[in-house]
Amino acid sequence: MLLIILITIKIEKIEIGTYNIEISPETGLYSLSLTIFEEYLDNHFTNYELWINNEMLGDRTPIGKSFVHSELGIDTLENPSARIKMYHNDIFVDEYKIDSENKKIYFENKVIIRDNPIEQTH
Repeated sequence: MLLIILITIKIEKIEIGTYNIEISPETGLYSLSLTIFEEYLDNHFTNYELWINNEMLGDRTPIGKSFVHSELGIDTLENPSARIKMYHNDIFVDEYKIDSENKKIYFENKVIIRDNPIEQTH
């Protein structure tokens, strides 16, 4: 007897905040600022990093401060590998994805749904 268990993985996008990107007319540099939704502020985020293609861009930036870097641009955040890594002081909290179309920051919550087993007799 062969027992097959089907598993479905559902991915929920849970938004934790938004971002804004602006260009300075004086310097021509872009700046990135984050707004974390109030219900996630109790996660004690103190700093964040911007990662593109598994490489950190610039330095760790305090929450509430804008991130400015010469390589930052609108197309940077459209890169599918763009991530925001959040920290509490020096402790890594979590990694969040960027939705460049809607200017949202979110994480993917993977929910495993176990379906009923199917018995096969051969």
